[in-house]
Amino acid sequence: MSKYNIQEFESNFDTAFVDFFNQKGYKQSYFVDNIRFLFGFGCVIPAAIAFGLEQLHDFSKLKEHLLSLLLVYFAFSGLLTWWISFVKGNRIYTGTSPDQKISIDAETTLPLKPNPHLDLTIRVKRNKKTVPIAHKLSISVADIFDEEGQISQDAFSKQISSFYKSYIENE
Repeated sequence: MSKYNIQEFESNFDTAFVDFFNQKGYKQSYFVDNIRFLFGFGCVIPAAIAFGLEQLHDFSKLKEHLLSLLLVYFAFSGLLTWWISFVKGNRIYTGTSPDQKISIDAETTLPLKPNPHLDLTIRVKRNKKTVPIAHKLSISVADIFDEEGQISQDAFSKQISSFYKSYIENE
């Protein structure tokens, strides 16, 4: 991994963050991703049907059918775009334990700054009736990655464990 590639830093951090919560006994929810895949398949199926029909029949006979398939494709494509932009957003993890639900949104600053950092917003919801409480955490990339660009497990565990103990266990 290049030590100047912020996308690789973010990807490695996200993976380590998910692994941390999975090791703490949280069960990861894939509902948001499953719906995204469903909308994606909704885009592919009408396109595949249109391709197959065009291979078998003349275009002049299929105009009305292809228009219908095109409208279905655009509807699913619009839903997919909306879902990715507004529902999934930057969420990297949604996990549950018996007494709480955690949703994690992560963003990184632009790598143009001399000291890039990862900004996390963690929303903790204890049960279905309570309002989620948002906690913000900013971690400097230099604090958790070594010179080769790899995550320093000790530094990462120290940063995330202190945050976990302060905001999640003690709420």
